[in-house]
Amino acid sequence: MLIKNFYKKMLDNLPLGIITTDPNGNILYLNKYYADFLSVNINKALGKNIKNFVPNTRMIEVAKTKTPEINFIHDFVPQGVSTIVHRIPIIEDNEVIAVFGIILITSNESDDITEKLTLLNTKIKHYESELKDLKSKRFTFDKIIGVTQEINKVKEDAKKASKTNLPVLIVGESGTGKEMIAQAIHYSSSRSNGPFVRINCSAIPKELFESELFGYEKGSFTGADNKGKIGKFEIANNGTIFLDEIGDMPLSLQPKLLRVLEYKEFERVGGNKVIKSDFRIIAATNKPLEDMVKKGEFRADLFFRLNVINIKIPPLRERKEDVPILIQHFIDKTLFENKIYGREIKITEDALKCLINYSWPGNARELQNIVDSKMPPFVKTFFIDFNFPSFMLFHSVKCLLLTYLESKPHLVSDTQEMNVT
Repeated sequence: MLIKNFYKKMLDNLPLGIITTDPNGNILYLNKYYADFLSVNINKALGKNIKNFVPNTRMIEVAKTKTPEINFIHDFVPQGVSTIVHRIPIIEDNEVIAVFGIILITSNESDDITEKLTLLNTKIKHYESELKDLKSKRFTFDKIIGVTQEINKVKEDAKKASKTNLPVLIVGESGTGKEMIAQAIHYSSSRSNGPFVRINCSAIPKELFESELFGYEKGSFTGADNKGKIGKFEIANNGTIFLDEIGDMPLSLQPKLLRVLEYKEFERVGGNKVIKSDFRIIAATNKPLEDMVKKGEFRADLFFRLNVINIKIPPLRERKEDVPILIQHFIDKTLFENKIYGREIKITEDALKCLINYSWPGNARELQNIVDSKMPPFVKTFFIDFNFPSFMLFHSVKCLLLTYLESKPHLVSDTQEMNVT
C-alpha cells in the first residue's frame, strides 16, 4: 500500500499530463496537471469517457491496434493548443487492459523552449565570434601603448571607471582607440566573464536599427527570420554593450534607448513580452555631442544619461612622444602576426622625424597602416627610410620650418613674405 501511494503521489506531482483509460476510453486515472489542462475536476472526471473532454482522442484506437504512438502531435481543439503526446497500450496476456497517455510539451511550452534555444544559439554564435578575436583583439590596460602624461591619464580614468557599473562616454577622433579603452574597462570589471557586445551605430541601416538592438518576433516584418531574432541588448545580459559612433544613432530611436538604459527592460519588435537584461553601457563618439544637443540633433536627456563618466582620448598629434613607441609596437605586432622571425626592422632618423612631425588625422590606425605598408615581406634587414607620401613630407617640412623660425625670432622679420601655411 505504501508503494502504491508513493507512485500515485509521484504521478500526481509530475509536471506532465498523465492519464490512464480502460480499452473503451473510460478514465481510470488523471493527475492534477492533466486535469488543470482540461479545466476539469479530477473526481468528477474519473469514470467518464475521455471523449467527453477530448473529442478527437486516439486512446481507444491505440487500445484496438495495440500499437504505441510515441511523440505524436495532438491538437486539443477546445483548448486551442497543440501538444506532443505518448499513447502506450498496457498489455497483459496479449490483451490490452489499459492505455497510458502523457502530454509532454504544449505549444506554449514549445514556444518557450524554442525561444530559449534561439537565445542560447545566438549567444553561442556570439561567443564563437569573440573566441576568434581573443588572441588579436582582446584589449586590456597593459596593451594600451604609450608613456605620455595624456595617455596615462586616459588609462587611469578608465581603470577608475572599470570599478563601477556607471555609463561611460568615450570621446576621441577616429583611430584613437576608443574600442580598446572600452574593452579594457570591460575586461577589468566585475562583468569580465560576461559578453562584450559591439554595435557600430554608423553601420546599421536606419530601418533595421531597432530590430538589431532589441530583436524581433517571428513574422514581425517582411523578410524577418521565421524563428525571430535575439537583439544585442538581450545578448549583453550580465556583460557590457558598446555603442560605437553613438552620434550616428537615429534621433527617432533615442527615446527608446533612453528608456532601456533607465529601466533595463524592453520589448522585441512585434512582441509584447517584457525582456529584462542586466548590462553595462559604454558609448563612444568622434562627434561633438554637446554641439549636436544644442542643434537638436541629439537628445539632451540621452546625452546626460550616457555622459556619467567622460573619458577623452587625445589625438596622436598631441602626444608625439608616443609615436616612436607605437612604431616599434606596430613593427613587432606585424612580424608576430605574420609569423616572420629573424627580421631586423630599423627606421632612419629622417623618417622618424617625418613621422613624429606629421599631424596624423587618422591617428594610431593611420600610423599602423603606414608602418605596415613600408615593410617588405622577404628582406632580412630593412631600413624604413624617408619615403612617404608627399602630403606627409610637406606637412613635416612645414612643421620643422615653423619650429625653426620660432627658435630664431630675429629671422622672422626676414621671412614675413614666406608662405608657410
